[in-house]
Amino acid sequence: MKDNNIKTRNELKTKAGGAYNTASQLGILNDLFGEKELKWTEESIRQFVKDNNIKTRSELKAKASSGYDVAKRLSILDDLFGEKI
Repeated sequence: MKDNNIKTRNELKTKAGGAYNTASQLGILNDLFGEKELKWTEESIRQFVKDNNIKTRSELKAKASSGYDVAKRLSILDDLFGEKI
């Protein structure tokens, strides 16, 4: 996956849905991307944004919709990306 610059399950699903489905059926998604984060926290969201160089709310929503939802619920979106205009 590194050759294709794919860093997350969601990116694989978006860029290569067939490969994602096959990896899921083979049970190797954890081998490729590590254990799936089961619970988003403020700290894990901030780290995800930093690690993936996410610059906008919409980019976060596209790459990790559940993380976006938690960030919205925690009211940290303005802190992460500035106030929405």
